[in-house]
Amino acid sequence: ADAIVLATGGVGRLWKQTTNPDVATGDGLAMAYRTGASVENLAYIQFHPTALASLSPRPFLISEAVRGVGAVLLDDEGLAAWNTACRVAKEKGEEQPSPAPFSFTLQYTPDGSLATRDIVARAIDQQMKKLGTAHVHLITSHLNLPWQDKFPTIARRLKDEGLELGSDPIPVVPAAHYMVGGIRVDDIGRAYLHGTRTIMPHLYAIGEVACTGMHGANRLASNSLLEAVVYAQRVAQHLIQHPPPPYEGIHPAWRADGLGALREHAPINHDRTSLVRTMTEEVGIVRSNQRLKRAQRRLNLLHDEVDLMWKTARPTREIVELRNLCIIGQLVVNDALSRTENRGLHYNVDLIRDDTHESGTPASD
Repeated sequence: ADAIVLATGGVGRLWKQTTNPDVATGDGLAMAYRTGASVENLAYIQFHPTALASLSPRPFLISEAVRGVGAVLLDDEGLAAWNTACRVAKEKGEEQPSPAPFSFTLQYTPDGSLATRDIVARAIDQQMKKLGTAHVHLITSHLNLPWQDKFPTIARRLKDEGLELGSDPIPVVPAAHYMVGGIRVDDIGRAYLHGTRTIMPHLYAIGEVACTGMHGANRLASNSLLEAVVYAQRVAQHLIQHPPPPYEGIHPAWRADGLGALREHAPINHDRTSLVRTMTEEVGIVRSNQRLKRAQRRLNLLHDEVDLMWKTARPTREIVELRNLCIIGQLVVNDALSRTENRGLHYNVDLIRDDTHESGTPASD
């Protein structure tokens, strides 16, 4: 093709809990990286704080608007204490107490359950690790609201799970939601060559796979929709007004003709499970130098195993996705380790936050 426009989305499938579809395995990003495109800011992965904790491989989001109208986050201990306070108040004929003072989020921020996405996600993550629990609870039963009218989709989805909005505690967990970094592009969507500000011929990127710089270090809700529309239009107009010259590169020969099928799929399944577990446990919302270095060592070993598999077996979707996920996982870890401060979505307990000096946009090597 004379021009390639990548719109392949993010890489949420690197983590156990994600709102992304099954195809979010970083394929476009990995292909661009292997061909020499510049990729940046991959340490900035946005986790939505309140995805429904269910057995579904793709949990749906409980909108921040629910907390905006007064819903409160409680852990197991807070829920038990609030239930006790409610029972005592009822026995005394007193008004039901608000659950807000019982929220664990107050240990992390004075804004409690109403803090920003990144702060609430970190608070939930830290509290779950502290208590060894699989989720926390979103409480709505203290609010007298027309839930079916205000949040019909959420109410319907919860009902499908056997939960009643406005009555039952809702189990929620942070989930990988959006990749802020990606292929570095100019203001019309053209990709840059790695380590330069030279345009890479024939390659464009739009949407989540692209890093336009618009989101900084922490995307605001729904801004990605505007970005996708604007950059899609810019790319289309540029291709119409400035048709690229014919591609004169050499197409590599198909490399798999002499390769046989993989004898068994157990290694693929094992390696992918190991990769996702490593990213979830070591490269999640709250990071540390020790966790990141441990992840780096594990991913380097995984990369060697997957690379051998890639070179000796006929490619399948499972092998291709695992290879791409492993490459992007390494890039995320390397970018996170290169950071010397906490900013936006990157939070390392061994670093400090510095809003005075710009951290720049280190490339992921």
